[in-house]
This record gives sequence, C-alpha cells and structure tokens, in this order.
Amino acid sequence: AVPEELHQIFTGYFKTVSAGDRLETLKLMELVLFAQRPLTVMELNCALAFSAELPHKSHRSWQHSDDFSDSERQIERRFRTLSKGLLGFKDGIFGKYRFGEGDASTRCVVQFIHESIRDFLLHHNGLQIIGSTSSQHSLGKGQDLMARTCINYLSIEELQSVYREVVSTNELLLEDDREAAVLAKEKIQQYHFWNYAVRWLFAHVSEAEAGGIDQRYLARVLHSDSNGPFQVWRCFYDWLMVADYKKAQGPETMLLHIASEHG
Repeated sequence: AVPEELHQIFTGYFKTVSAGDRLETLKLMELVLFAQRPLTVMELNCALAFSAELPHKSHRSWQHSDDFSDSERQIERRFRTLSKGLLGFKDGIFGKYRFGEGDASTRCVVQFIHESIRDFLLHHNGLQIIGSTSSQHSLGKGQDLMARTCINYLSIEELQSVYREVVSTNELLLEDDREAAVLAKEKIQQYHFWNYAVRWLFAHVSEAEAGGIDQRYLARVLHSDSNGPFQVWRCFYDWLMVADYKKAQGPETMLLHIASEHG
C-alpha cells in the first residue's frame, strides 16, 4: 500500500502536469507500467510516438515531425519532465529479457524510481488523476494500449517494405538457417520497437481480452491485407525464433493458431 504522505506527494506532482502534456504523460506512464519487460529509452520513445490514435504511417514521417528526437539524452530529459521526475534510467545487464541489437546485452532502461509509484498508478487512481478523468481505468485498457501500439509499429511502411522484399526474393527462412536469420534482423535494427512488438504483441492481446477489452477488432486489422501486420509479425517472429535456436512458425501459420496459443 502507498503511505498517505506519498499518495499526496504523487497526486500533487501529477496535478501540476500542464493540459498540453497530460495525454502524453498518461500514455508514457501506461507504457512503462504495462510493458512486459523494461523498455529501453529508444524503445519507449518509439512506443510513445506510435501509441497515438492516428499514428505516423512511417518512421520517415515521424522523423520529419516536430516531436521527433534521436538524442537519448534529450529524450531522457523529456521523459523526466513528463513524469515529474518519477521515471529513472538504469544501465545494467538484463539477461532474462530479450532486447533488439545483440539480445540480452547492456541497455539503458526506463523504470519507476520506486515501486510505490506503480502501486499508486494501479491501485490508488493514479492514472485517473493524471488523465484528469472520472472514468475508471482498467488493467485491460492498459494492455489494449500496448497491443495497439505494437500493431501500429508493425504497420509502418518501412517494415512492410522489408517484408515485401523478403517475399519477392523468396528469403523465407529454413528452420536451421540461423545465419540468415541474424542477417535478416540486422536489416531492421534501426527500428527500435520492432523486437518488442514482435515478441509481446499477442501477450498484450491476451491480457487485454482477459481484462474485459474486446480484441476482435484486432483480428480485422491483422486480416485486412495479405501483406499486412500479421504476415509482417509472422515473418519477423520466425527470424527471432531461428536466431534464438528455436523453431520457426512457418508461412502456413494462421492467426487462429497464434490466438489459441495465447488463450
């Protein structure tokens, strides 16, 4: 439980968030709160940008927008400002997690400066206070935000283009072709959130559904195009599995198969 004095301090901090920053602060805290593993600074920067209701269609359009920065130090300052200093940054080896470049290596990850903040947000109406709303925030809504963000990112034009190139050149992987999988991953390492989106999309879908948020709309989105987000996900997931010495799903894998695996 959060002590009353800390509850008052956190409430005071978040009530000073400007109207212009309120939505971004809310989404930032939700992304940190509901992520399946700690996000790196650059992953969180991508996730925040592509959590929008009307996200950018491509990385290129985001890079040309006013809110883009690729300076890690500048991004950290922005996160500190939005979170009222309640987010911190830690370098360390997180071997149990799988990151992008050189999996399981040293990364600067974003986390709450104290676990009482997580408790405040989840169990003491912290998210409602940030959002300045009377509507109840549920765990399902947070998981749904994460699922939508993953889908938005896998839908960017650059990742779609890589997938089309793979299909056109018939570079779909054999189960034991680890070298090809590693090389394939290198093609897209500049897109920082791709690894997380691929590994954790369906975990968030499952938890959102369990939290009472209907996920049937995602089936429509994923099936909207034969070269759409699901095929991109399946192809990239196979790269990750083969690179990790695991079995690929294969091009015959269907959305129904994945849904049944995740409940």
